[in-house]
Amino acid sequence: MCHKGSCMVLVGMMLVAALCGMSYAIRIGVGWEYAKDEILWFDVSDEVLVAARGDGTISIYKFPSGEPLSKFTIPGGYRHNEVTLAISRGKQPVLAIVRQEDINTRVVFYDLLTANALVNKEFPHMMGGYACGFSADGKAFLWGSLDSVSCLSVKTGDLLWSSEDDDHMVLIETIPMSDAKGYINLTTNGRVVARSAQGKILWEKNGFEAACWSASAAALYREEPKAVVGIRLEDGKALWSKDGLAADELRAISSDGTKQAFFTDNSLVIASLPAKETVRVREVDKPQDMVFSRDGRLLACLSELVSASKKDENGSPVTLLKRSSHMLHVVEVRTGKILFKIDLK
Repeated sequence: MCHKGSCMVLVGMMLVAALCGMSYAIRIGVGWEYAKDEILWFDVSDEVLVAARGDGTISIYKFPSGEPLSKFTIPGGYRHNEVTLAISRGKQPVLAIVRQEDINTRVVFYDLLTANALVNKEFPHMMGGYACGFSADGKAFLWGSLDSVSCLSVKTGDLLWSSEDDDHMVLIETIPMSDAKGYINLTTNGRVVARSAQGKILWEKNGFEAACWSASAAALYREEPKAVVGIRLEDGKALWSKDGLAADELRAISSDGTKQAFFTDNSLVIASLPAKETVRVREVDKPQDMVFSRDGRLLACLSELVSASKKDENGSPVTLLKRSSHMLHVVEVRTGKILFKIDLK
Protein backbone atom coordinates (compact mmCIF):
# COMPACT_ATOMS: atom_id res chain seq x y z
CA MET A 1 0.00 0.00 0.00
CA CYS A 2 1.29 3.44 -0.63
CA HIS A 3 -0.03 2.33 0.81
CA LYS A 4 1.08 1.99 0.48
CA GLY A 5 2.64 1.92 -0.32
CA SER A 6 5.23 4.30 -1.54
CA CYS A 7 8.75 4.81 -0.31
CA MET A 8 8.88 8.19 1.35
CA VAL A 9 9.84 9.89 4.58
CA LEU A 10 6.84 10.89 6.66
CA VAL A 11 7.63 13.07 9.69
CA GLY A 12 10.84 11.19 10.35
CA MET A 13 9.28 7.79 9.72
CA MET A 14 10.11 5.56 6.78
CA LEU A 15 7.01 4.06 5.22
CA VAL A 16 7.84 1.14 2.95
CA ALA A 17 4.71 -0.22 1.46
CA ALA A 18 3.36 -2.53 -1.06
CA LEU A 19 0.11 -2.35 -2.81
CA CYS A 20 -2.59 -4.71 -3.85
CA GLY A 21 -1.42 -7.88 -2.27
CA MET A 22 2.23 -7.12 -1.89
CA SER A 23 3.59 -5.97 1.47
CA TYR A 24 4.56 -2.98 3.45
CA ALA A 25 6.20 -2.20 6.77
CA ILE A 26 6.58 0.96 8.82
CA ARG A 27 10.12 1.45 10.00
CA ILE A 28 10.06 3.75 13.00
CA GLY A 29 13.12 5.78 13.94
CA VAL A 30 14.62 6.51 17.36
CA GLY A 31 12.25 8.44 19.62
CA TRP A 32 9.06 7.09 18.02
CA GLU A 33 6.48 4.84 19.64
CA TYR A 34 3.02 3.54 18.74
CA ALA A 35 0.02 2.38 20.74
CA LYS A 36 -0.05 -1.41 21.12
CA ASP A 37 -3.63 -1.55 19.80
CA GLU A 38 -2.80 0.67 16.83
CA ILE A 39 -3.54 -0.62 13.31
CA LEU A 40 -0.13 -0.48 11.66
CA TRP A 41 -0.75 -2.68 8.61
CA PHE A 42 -3.69 -3.89 6.54
CA ASP A 43 -4.27 -5.48 3.16
CA VAL A 44 -7.04 -7.20 1.24
CA SER A 45 -7.29 -10.39 -0.76
CA ASP A 46 -10.23 -11.46 -2.91
CA GLU A 47 -12.41 -12.37 0.06
CA VAL A 48 -10.61 -11.30 3.24
CA LEU A 49 -9.28 -8.17 4.90
CA VAL A 50 -6.32 -8.55 7.29
CA ALA A 51 -5.25 -5.97 9.88
CA ALA A 52 -2.22 -6.12 12.22
CA ARG A 53 -1.92 -4.28 15.53
CA GLY A 54 1.21 -3.26 17.36
CA ASP A 55 0.74 -5.99 19.97
CA GLY A 56 0.89 -8.63 17.24
CA THR A 57 -2.85 -9.31 16.96
CA ILE A 58 -3.86 -10.33 13.44
CA SER A 59 -7.57 -9.78 12.77
CA ILE A 60 -9.25 -11.32 9.73
CA TYR A 61 -12.50 -9.95 8.29
CA LYS A 62 -14.70 -10.92 5.38
CA PHE A 63 -14.14 -8.49 2.50
CA PRO A 64 -15.79 -6.21 1.66
CA SER A 65 -18.55 -6.57 4.28
CA GLY A 66 -16.21 -6.43 7.31
CA GLU A 67 -17.74 -9.43 9.09
CA PRO A 68 -15.18 -10.66 11.70
CA LEU A 69 -13.87 -14.13 10.87
CA SER A 70 -10.97 -14.94 13.21
CA LYS A 71 -7.86 -13.59 14.92
CA PHE A 72 -4.51 -14.82 16.22
CA THR A 73 -1.37 -13.27 17.69
CA ILE A 74 2.18 -13.08 16.39
CA PRO A 75 4.48 -14.16 19.25
CA GLY A 76 6.53 -11.21 20.47
CA GLY A 77 4.28 -8.57 18.88
CA TYR A 78 4.60 -6.68 15.61
CA ARG A 79 7.92 -4.85 15.79
CA HIS A 80 8.56 -3.14 12.48
CA ASN A 81 12.33 -3.51 12.54
CA GLU A 82 11.87 -7.27 13.04
CA VAL A 83 8.64 -8.32 11.31
CA THR A 84 7.18 -7.78 7.84
CA LEU A 85 3.90 -9.08 6.44
CA ALA A 86 2.52 -9.88 3.00
CA ILE A 87 -0.77 -11.34 1.77
CA SER A 88 -1.41 -13.42 -1.34
CA ARG A 89 -4.40 -13.07 -3.65
CA GLY A 90 -6.86 -15.72 -4.76
CA LYS A 91 -9.50 -17.99 -3.27
CA GLN A 92 -7.09 -19.45 -0.67
CA PRO A 93 -5.28 -16.38 0.70
CA VAL A 94 -2.06 -16.83 2.64
CA LEU A 95 -0.38 -14.44 5.07
CA ALA A 96 3.43 -14.45 5.16
CA ILE A 97 5.05 -13.40 8.45
CA VAL A 98 8.81 -12.92 8.21
CA ARG A 99 10.67 -12.26 11.46
CA GLN A 100 14.32 -11.40 12.02
CA GLU A 101 15.73 -13.55 14.87
CA ASP A 102 19.35 -12.57 15.60
CA ILE A 103 21.28 -13.73 12.54
CA ASN A 104 18.44 -15.97 11.33
CA THR A 105 15.11 -15.37 9.61
CA ARG A 106 11.88 -17.21 10.43
CA VAL A 107 9.13 -17.57 7.82
CA VAL A 108 5.56 -18.53 8.74
CA PHE A 109 2.74 -18.97 6.22
CA TYR A 110 -0.82 -18.82 7.59
CA ASP A 111 -3.94 -20.01 5.78
CA LEU A 112 -6.22 -16.98 6.30
CA LEU A 113 -9.44 -18.94 5.93
CA THR A 114 -8.55 -21.39 8.70
CA ALA A 115 -5.93 -19.33 10.65
CA ASN A 116 -3.71 -22.44 10.62
CA ALA A 117 0.04 -22.28 10.05
CA LEU A 118 1.01 -24.02 6.80
CA VAL A 119 4.77 -23.51 7.15
CA ASN A 120 6.98 -22.47 10.08
CA LYS A 121 10.59 -22.54 8.95
CA GLU A 122 13.88 -21.00 10.04
CA PHE A 123 16.50 -19.90 7.53
CA PRO A 124 19.90 -19.89 9.31
CA HIS A 125 22.37 -17.06 8.72
CA MET A 126 19.88 -14.98 6.73
CA MET A 127 20.21 -11.49 8.18
CA GLY A 128 17.71 -8.72 7.49
CA GLY A 129 15.09 -11.00 5.96
CA TYR A 130 11.75 -9.45 5.04
CA ALA A 131 8.67 -10.36 3.03
CA CYS A 132 8.62 -8.95 -0.50
CA GLY A 133 5.22 -10.37 -1.44
CA PHE A 134 3.70 -13.11 -3.60
CA SER A 135 3.66 -13.89 -7.29
CA ALA A 136 0.34 -14.45 -9.07
CA ASP A 137 0.68 -18.23 -8.78
CA GLY A 138 1.21 -18.10 -5.02
CA LYS A 139 4.97 -18.34 -4.66
CA ALA A 140 6.41 -16.22 -1.84
CA PHE A 141 9.37 -13.87 -2.20
CA LEU A 142 11.86 -13.11 0.55
CA TRP A 143 14.79 -10.70 0.64
CA GLY A 144 17.69 -11.37 2.96
CA SER A 145 21.37 -12.11 3.52
CA LEU A 146 22.12 -8.56 2.34
CA ASP A 147 22.33 -9.44 -1.34
CA SER A 148 19.85 -12.18 -2.25
CA VAL A 149 16.23 -12.56 -3.32
CA SER A 150 14.65 -15.96 -2.62
CA CYS A 151 11.51 -17.57 -4.05
CA LEU A 152 9.76 -20.05 -1.73
CA SER A 153 7.03 -22.64 -2.08
CA VAL A 154 4.04 -21.62 0.04
CA LYS A 155 3.01 -25.26 0.54
CA THR A 156 6.36 -26.51 1.86
CA GLY A 157 8.55 -23.47 2.51
CA ASP A 158 11.19 -25.03 0.26
CA LEU A 159 13.58 -22.74 -1.56
CA LEU A 160 12.74 -22.76 -5.29
CA TRP A 161 15.48 -20.37 -6.41
CA SER A 162 17.72 -17.65 -5.06
CA SER A 163 19.32 -14.77 -6.93
CA GLU A 164 22.21 -12.51 -5.93
CA ASP A 165 22.84 -9.07 -7.37
CA ASP A 166 24.81 -5.90 -6.69
CA ASP A 167 21.82 -3.66 -5.88
CA HIS A 168 21.79 -4.38 -2.14
CA MET A 169 23.92 -1.40 -1.03
CA VAL A 170 21.30 1.04 -2.35
CA LEU A 171 18.17 -1.14 -2.18
CA ILE A 172 14.83 0.34 -1.10
CA GLU A 173 12.45 -2.49 -1.99
CA THR A 174 12.08 -5.65 -4.05
CA ILE A 175 8.87 -6.42 -5.98
CA PRO A 176 8.12 -9.96 -7.24
CA MET A 177 7.16 -10.39 -10.88
CA SER A 178 3.69 -11.87 -11.18
CA ASP A 179 4.96 -14.98 -13.00
CA ALA A 180 7.60 -15.67 -10.29
CA LYS A 181 10.36 -15.71 -12.92
CA GLY A 182 12.09 -12.59 -11.66
CA TYR A 183 11.89 -9.45 -9.56
CA ILE A 184 12.30 -5.67 -9.67
CA ASN A 185 14.68 -3.75 -7.41
CA LEU A 186 14.04 -0.12 -6.47
CA THR A 187 17.17 1.73 -5.34
CA THR A 188 18.08 4.97 -3.56
CA ASN A 189 20.10 6.22 -6.54
CA GLY A 190 17.04 6.47 -8.79
CA ARG A 191 17.54 3.15 -10.54
CA VAL A 192 14.69 0.70 -11.20
CA VAL A 193 16.01 -2.61 -12.47
CA ALA A 194 14.19 -5.81 -13.41
CA ARG A 195 16.14 -9.05 -13.01
CA SER A 196 15.58 -12.69 -13.88
CA ALA A 197 15.75 -15.52 -11.35
CA GLN A 198 19.46 -15.73 -12.21
CA GLY A 199 20.02 -12.03 -11.49
CA LYS A 200 20.32 -11.08 -15.17
CA ILE A 201 19.10 -7.56 -16.01
CA LEU A 202 15.89 -7.67 -18.09
CA TRP A 203 15.24 -3.92 -18.23
CA GLU A 204 16.11 -0.82 -16.23
CA LYS A 205 15.15 2.83 -15.86
CA ASN A 206 17.08 5.67 -14.25
CA GLY A 207 16.21 9.00 -12.69
CA PHE A 208 13.13 7.75 -10.82
CA GLU A 209 12.10 6.89 -7.30
CA ALA A 210 9.16 4.68 -6.43
CA ALA A 211 5.81 6.30 -5.68
CA CYS A 212 3.92 3.02 -5.22
CA TRP A 213 3.42 -0.35 -6.84
CA SER A 214 1.05 -3.29 -7.21
CA ALA A 215 1.13 -6.83 -8.50
CA SER A 216 1.81 -5.97 -12.15
CA ALA A 217 2.48 -2.22 -12.28
CA ALA A 218 4.40 0.54 -10.54
CA ALA A 219 4.22 4.32 -10.41
CA LEU A 220 7.61 6.04 -10.54
CA TYR A 221 8.22 9.61 -9.42
CA ARG A 222 10.57 11.93 -11.31
CA GLU A 223 11.77 15.17 -9.69
CA GLU A 224 12.89 17.05 -12.83
CA PRO A 225 10.57 17.71 -14.52
CA LYS A 226 8.15 16.71 -11.77
CA ALA A 227 5.91 13.86 -12.88
CA VAL A 228 4.64 10.39 -11.99
CA VAL A 229 4.87 7.68 -14.65
CA GLY A 230 3.00 4.38 -14.55
CA ILE A 231 4.90 1.37 -15.91
CA ARG A 232 4.17 -2.30 -16.54
CA LEU A 233 6.48 -4.46 -14.46
CA GLU A 234 6.71 -7.22 -17.06
CA ASP A 235 8.67 -5.13 -19.55
CA GLY A 236 8.97 -1.60 -18.12
CA LYS A 237 6.59 -0.17 -20.76
CA ALA A 238 5.06 3.21 -19.85
CA LEU A 239 1.29 3.04 -19.31
CA TRP A 240 0.53 6.68 -18.46
CA SER A 241 2.07 9.82 -16.98
CA LYS A 242 0.88 12.79 -14.97
CA ASP A 243 2.88 16.02 -14.76
CA GLY A 244 3.20 18.24 -11.71
CA LEU A 245 2.30 15.54 -9.20
CA ALA A 246 4.17 15.21 -5.90
CA ALA A 247 5.32 11.74 -4.85
CA ASP A 248 3.20 11.66 -1.69
CA GLU A 249 -0.04 12.58 -3.50
CA LEU A 250 -0.33 9.19 -5.22
CA ARG A 251 -1.47 6.64 -2.63
CA ALA A 252 -2.44 3.47 -4.56
CA ILE A 253 -2.35 1.85 -7.98
CA SER A 254 -4.50 -1.05 -9.17
CA SER A 255 -3.08 -4.46 -10.05
CA ASP A 256 -3.01 -3.72 -13.79
CA GLY A 257 -1.91 -0.10 -13.32
CA THR A 258 -4.96 1.43 -15.01
CA LYS A 259 -6.54 2.94 -11.88
CA GLN A 260 -4.93 5.27 -9.36
CA ALA A 261 -5.90 6.84 -6.03
CA PHE A 262 -4.62 10.28 -5.04
CA PHE A 263 -5.06 12.45 -1.98
CA THR A 264 -4.92 16.04 -3.16
CA ASP A 265 -6.72 19.29 -2.28
CA ASN A 266 -7.96 17.64 0.93
CA SER A 267 -9.96 14.99 -0.89
CA LEU A 268 -9.58 11.48 -2.27
CA VAL A 269 -9.45 11.38 -6.07
CA ILE A 270 -9.76 8.12 -8.02
CA ALA A 271 -8.45 8.33 -11.58
CA SER A 272 -8.16 6.12 -14.63
CA LEU A 273 -5.09 7.42 -16.41
CA PRO A 274 -4.40 8.00 -19.27
CA ALA A 275 -8.16 8.37 -19.87
CA LYS A 276 -8.16 10.96 -17.04
CA GLU A 277 -11.59 9.97 -15.75
CA THR A 278 -11.85 11.01 -12.12
CA VAL A 279 -14.14 10.54 -9.14
CA ARG A 280 -13.76 12.80 -6.10
CA VAL A 281 -14.64 11.38 -2.66
CA ARG A 282 -14.86 13.95 0.12
CA GLU A 283 -16.36 11.74 2.82
CA VAL A 284 -13.08 9.92 3.58
CA ASP A 285 -11.06 11.93 6.10
CA LYS A 286 -7.33 12.24 5.29
CA PRO A 287 -6.73 8.68 4.01
CA GLN A 288 -3.09 7.58 4.17
CA ASP A 289 -3.10 3.84 3.48
CA MET A 290 -5.11 2.59 0.50
CA VAL A 291 -5.34 -0.61 -1.52
CA PHE A 292 -7.38 -1.61 -4.56
CA SER A 293 -9.14 -4.96 -4.76
CA ARG A 294 -7.58 -7.26 -7.33
CA ASP A 295 -10.34 -6.60 -9.88
CA GLY A 296 -10.00 -2.83 -9.39
CA ARG A 297 -13.68 -2.35 -8.48
CA LEU A 298 -13.13 -1.41 -4.81
CA LEU A 299 -10.69 0.76 -2.88
CA ALA A 300 -10.07 0.26 0.86
CA CYS A 301 -8.89 3.37 2.75
CA LEU A 302 -7.57 3.89 6.28
CA SER A 303 -6.88 7.27 7.87
CA GLU A 304 -3.49 8.84 8.42
CA LEU A 305 -1.09 8.21 11.28
CA VAL A 306 -0.75 11.35 13.37
CA SER A 307 1.88 12.17 15.98
CA ALA A 308 1.65 13.46 19.54
CA SER A 309 4.50 14.29 21.94
CA LYS A 310 4.93 12.52 25.29
CA LYS A 311 7.71 11.54 27.70
CA ASP A 312 8.93 8.06 28.51
CA GLU A 313 9.67 6.63 31.97
CA ASN A 314 13.03 8.42 31.97
CA GLY A 315 11.53 11.78 31.09
CA SER A 316 12.91 11.72 27.55
CA PRO A 317 10.65 13.10 24.80
CA VAL A 318 9.15 10.58 22.38
CA THR A 319 6.55 10.86 19.64
CA LEU A 320 3.49 8.61 19.80
CA LEU A 321 1.97 7.54 16.49
CA LYS A 322 -1.78 7.02 16.33
CA ARG A 323 -4.40 6.97 13.59
CA SER A 324 -6.94 9.76 13.57
CA SER A 325 -9.61 7.09 12.97
CA HIS A 326 -9.84 3.29 12.90
CA MET A 327 -12.79 3.31 10.50
CA LEU A 328 -11.83 1.67 7.21
CA HIS A 329 -13.88 2.84 4.21
CA VAL A 330 -14.59 0.58 1.24
CA VAL A 331 -15.25 2.78 -1.81
CA GLU A 332 -16.78 1.76 -5.13
CA VAL A 333 -14.22 2.95 -7.68
CA ARG A 334 -16.65 3.67 -10.53
CA THR A 335 -18.99 5.92 -8.55
CA GLY A 336 -17.00 6.99 -5.48
CA LYS A 337 -19.82 5.68 -3.27
CA ILE A 338 -18.84 4.36 0.18
CA LEU A 339 -20.23 0.82 0.26
CA PHE A 340 -19.00 -0.31 3.67
CA LYS A 341 -17.46 1.13 6.83
CA ILE A 342 -15.42 -1.34 8.90
CA ASP A 343 -14.45 -0.45 12.47
CA LEU A 344 -11.00 -2.02 12.96
CA LYS A 345 -10.79 -0.94 16.58
